Amino acid sequence: MSAAEEGVGPANGGARGGAARLVSYGHNFEDVFLNRAFGTVENGFYVDVGAGDAVGGNVSYGFYARGWSGISVEPGPKFETLTRLRPRDINVRAAVSDYDGEIAFYFHPEHPSTSTVVAELGPQFAEKVSERVETRVPAISMATLVRDYVRGRHVHFLKVDIEEGEAALFRSCDWTIFRPEIIVSEGTSPYTNAPVYHQWADALTSADYIEAYFDGVNVWFVRKESAHLLPCFAVPVNQLDEFIPYKQVILKEKLDAARQRVDALRSDKNKDQLRRLRESCTWPEGPRAIRAVLPLAAALRGLGQLLHRRT
Repeated sequence: MSAAEEGVGPANGGARGGAARLVSYGHNFEDVFLNRAFGTVENGFYVDVGAGDAVGGNVSYGFYARGWSGISVEPGPKFETLTRLRPRDINVRAAVSDYDGEIAFYFHPEHPSTSTVVAELGPQFAEKVSERVETRVPAISMATLVRDYVRGRHVHFLKVDIEEGEAALFRSCDWTIFRPEIIVSEGTSPYTNAPVYHQWADALTSADYIEAYFDGVNVWFVRKESAHLLPCFAVPVNQLDEFIPYKQVILKEKLDAARQRVDALRSDKNKDQLRRLRESCTWPEGPRAIRAVLPLAAALRGLGQLLHRRT
């Protein structure tokens, strides 16, 4: 397990202004925006629907590493990793839709993050997905998830990434009652920058949510009573946010490991060379051979001194 997975080192930084630099785990740096809003909040709470991996690509992991907890919902095989690496979370194995029961879930082994409950894929998937594994998983409406798991907790942010299932989710909850401060949801057709969130955005805007930003992949909403957070979306994520992409952390870990292997090989080679040098300087006859040449050495030394006096 990497240091980042264990929640140590740079992965455990996160808080804005802290000693360690923020590590961004989100594919599109979503957690950098969220850090602008909640970087000084301790023991916060999130709801992560379509959590995917427990660490890499996970929008909520940086907050988990800082001591937050929340609800992570994932219907696919990645759920097992979530339960192992995120024990403090409430982990729910289900697909969030607009009803309770059971639903077909299509897992894409080559690109797990595109797995979906949608039976027919669009043409943009043609070169990306060649294999689909259909399973039946529990289905739960957003209203049921809120009632059974949120249970009145204050939610700082809700993140949604369920590959074209967003409309069913957002239309299955009363957003005048359930009020996350920030809602971030994938808002485009997969593998494109084409916005599709207009199909369901009115479910939020009619409940006094303000559309704050569209980052090319996700659309962001801020509840009216948290309008003071809107300036967090005034500019795109940039170098002044002082963050490190998680992929860079992984590359550094691999580079450090490679350097350690090289150092170990060099050390082993040096030890082997030293051993051969010692062997080449060892006389098989040992002390007896040394005694045999001592008179010759003394004679040569005396001859050298005589020649030196004559010159």
